[in-house]
Amino acid sequence: MHSNGSEAQKFHFMKFSVFFLLLSVVFFLFTGCFKKTDSSLLEKFDQIDIQIAAKQYNDAFSLLKKTEKKVSDADNYVGIIKRALQLSKDDWAEKELIKAIKLYPKNLELRAIYTHMLLRTNRNEEALEIGRKLQNTDYGSLYSEAIILQQKQQNTEFWMQDRFIPIYQDLYKTMGNEKFLINNAVINLLRGDYKTAFTFHPNTISVYDNVFFWALVSYDSQNWSMAIKDASLKLDSLQALLILADSYVQNGELEKGFLIWNKLINEYPKESVPAYINAAKLSQVNNNLKDCYDYLRLALKEFPESVPVLTSFGDYSILSSQPYEENAMDKTLRLQGVKTLAMEDRDSIPVVKPLDVVDRMSDVLKVINDDDLRLSYTKLLWAAKSATGKKRCADMWLLLEKNRENLNGMYSENLCKYAMWIFLHNQQYSDAQQLLEELKTKNYKSISVGNEMEAWLACMLGDYDKAISLYESLPGLKPIKEYSAYNSKNSTENMRNKNNLLEGIPSYPALFNLGALYVASGQKIKAKALYEKALSLVSNDFYCAELYYRIARIQLAQGNNSEAIYNLQYCLKKNPEFNRARLLLKKLSQ
Repeated sequence: MHSNGSEAQKFHFMKFSVFFLLLSVVFFLFTGCFKKTDSSLLEKFDQIDIQIAAKQYNDAFSLLKKTEKKVSDADNYVGIIKRALQLSKDDWAEKELIKAIKLYPKNLELRAIYTHMLLRTNRNEEALEIGRKLQNTDYGSLYSEAIILQQKQQNTEFWMQDRFIPIYQDLYKTMGNEKFLINNAVINLLRGDYKTAFTFHPNTISVYDNVFFWALVSYDSQNWSMAIKDASLKLDSLQALLILADSYVQNGELEKGFLIWNKLINEYPKESVPAYINAAKLSQVNNNLKDCYDYLRLALKEFPESVPVLTSFGDYSILSSQPYEENAMDKTLRLQGVKTLAMEDRDSIPVVKPLDVVDRMSDVLKVINDDDLRLSYTKLLWAAKSATGKKRCADMWLLLEKNRENLNGMYSENLCKYAMWIFLHNQQYSDAQQLLEELKTKNYKSISVGNEMEAWLACMLGDYDKAISLYESLPGLKPIKEYSAYNSKNSTENMRNKNNLLEGIPSYPALFNLGALYVASGQKIKAKALYEKALSLVSNDFYCAELYYRIARIQLAQGNNSEAIYNLQYCLKKNPEFNRARLLLKKLSQ
């Protein structure tokens, strides 16, 4: 799936300003019942409270000082100090606090009262010292406030340090303000730790919370269901709708994503390039090329100089202009003026000539020097002139050199990957090896064409051990993006776009190549385990059938004919036209 960097994936977390709520916390520290207080002290406290209520402050304070001499535990001291503060006898209360804390250093309530008093009188350094033991307790927000007040002149970056995470957490627990959670999430987002950032997601959010921020956190941490839930709270927001559409697709709900793209196209026609491109791409995947064309034409109307739109239209042009060879029956029917429904569907597909798109791109290239656009332009020329493989490889070297000039002596990684694919696809292995060796020099240490293409080259050069090692270095052959929101199925991935339209599709060439290498090297058990694992990842019936067939061949070699027959039957359910499987099953059944 494709998303504008500023709209979904690539956003600046720093815009969510650090929030500091520098308010004195209202504490209800003095309302407990004192279990250890004897009845005589309780009577004295009641009498003092009555005098305070009657505004007999001098009498109350006189009795309080006499009562203080009888206290015997921390709870009693809390009662004394509470009433001294009510009488505004702060100096006397502080002396009592110092004495009480020395007597009961582990009592958190006494320490919290004193920290609060120090903060109220701007004695922040003392508050830090007294309040240090309050961290990660019910009174932790006092210590957090002391730290923030002590450092309040620092810039925003200062507050984005890991050491402030427990401080913000304590402040959130006490005040319930969402912005402290945002602070903690931002600290992790800035270093790319999206999973940890998500742990600060509130249990519940409403339309009054920062819905867009939490939707982004959910999306980037790959919690698609939560991203959908978050973004659904803001259906009147362009940014939230973009995240919602992307999350539906990542969650496997393509049709729901398609509905959101159409909503974006209708309600924000001049705002979202990805909506047009993704709607067109899904239409293409569903073999609805007419709708694909319509979406791209709309996009061209609104964004005539957009590189993604132009390259997508170029890919459509190549796809629609490919010759289709009708079978003998269709040719006969056409000569008789008759068309089948399939023929009518094919005839209704709008055909765009590659040279027409070349003309459109030429004007834009005069203004925009973009490597992706230049590559698309070159591919259209190849299609228009039926360029040979050697011609394409030669042109790729020219593009690489042009690209190096534009980038002050460096190649673009995107272009290198496409060049490697072109060289391998056209069996120009010496060119592929030359590019790979150049990329391994110190000037290009940061550029890689990927282990999968290196493994492909190693296979073609007969270095099978190296190929196996490279394939196995892929992360468990996890699903990768096969389709790009910019390019047709027959094109390379657009490496600029890290979120393609469809997720969860394995790299089939890597999967089958590694399996074949295992079998060829005698590691049949390993190959079988790989294919069985792949079955849980693959939803495409054509590839599922191939996997069942390969498993059956291994089982047959192991002498397990009954299991082989079982898997061949499954294979034919997935693909009834799989003739190799049908012939093998027939042979085993005789």
